[in-house]
Amino acid sequence: MDESAARYYTGDWLADYRAPPAPSTPAGEMLRAAADIAEGQRAHGRAERSFEAIARLWTVYLRARKEGVEEPVSAMDVAHMMALLKMGRAIQGVPTWDTSLDMAGYCALAGEVAGVVP
Repeated sequence: MDESAARYYTGDWLADYRAPPAPSTPAGEMLRAAADIAEGQRAHGRAERSFEAIARLWTVYLRARKEGVEEPVSAMDVAHMMALLKMGRAIQGVPTWDTSLDMAGYCALAGEVAGVVP
């Protein structure tokens, strides 16, 4: 067994291990938190599967809207599509209170953007 293999099996390599430094900027803290999320368990299932579901929902939405797919996306479209994003994540993972609350919020904002009044 060569020296590097022996160090691995005996745990001697731990003596040389240096933990990454703590972030020193807000951006560094944000990136560290994002990495923790990306590398951890996801409540919404595999990212690729979730994104595929969202893409299908958005495609159907854009084809169904009265303006069709040729016109620019409006602020109201964005609010509707964000609700669909939340829906796509929910149907691919574990539905949560936060997801349902976000969906309701985006739908309410779509109404506000459209000028709907009670």
